[in-house]
Formats: sequence, structure tokens, C-alpha cells
Amino acid sequence: MALGVDVGLAEPAGASTALARSDYRRAVGKVFTARHGRHSYRLRLEHIHDLAHTTAAQRQHSFNLVFVPIGSAHVPDGVYVLRSSHVRVHPLFLSGIGSHRAMQALVNRTR
Repeated sequence: MALGVDVGLAEPAGASTALARSDYRRAVGKVFTARHGRHSYRLRLEHIHDLAHTTAAQRQHSFNLVFVPIGSAHVPDGVYVLRSSHVRVHPLFLSGIGSHRAMQALVNRTR
């Protein structure tokens, strides 16, 4: 369990929790259902950004996902279980960025 999300419920047994940048490429522009507690939100994956400090070899495992909410709902920061037909079910911490309603998920698995 991580930050209140039972990862075992979010993914099939034996599945790795580490998603890579390539897992999201085909999902840019697609809509995800994000579940946080009893609340669900629809979010569109708008961009995948490089992290400034990463080398080309590290970018597969270090990136920033930018989501935009569909509709007018306010999406609070928190751990969400994301579902999409383009990426397997997984938990991510999402936080608001900038002055607009965009949300980000920072993934940094460099060593």
C-alpha cells in the first residue's frame, strides 16, 4: 500500500508497477478515468515532457505527464488510480501546476 492506494487492487497479480514513457506515447490526447477515494474525474493526457536533468538514456524512466481535466471539475492533489484503454491500470500522484487547471505526474526512476 502506498499513500492510501492498494496497488494490488489497481493491477493484476505479478504486474510491475513501474510504467515507462513508452507506455504513455500512444495515450497522448486520450482520456483517462482518475479515481481518488469515492471521486472520479476524466483527464486528458496532453503532453509528456522530458525532465531537465535527464540524459537521453534516462528519459524512458524519467518524465512528466501533463493532464487536463475534462469539464469544469476542480481536481485536488492526491494519489489517483488511472484507467485507460491505452495504458494498464496504475496509481500515480497528481498535483496541480501553473495558474490553469492542468495536473502533473512526475515520474523519476533514474539511478
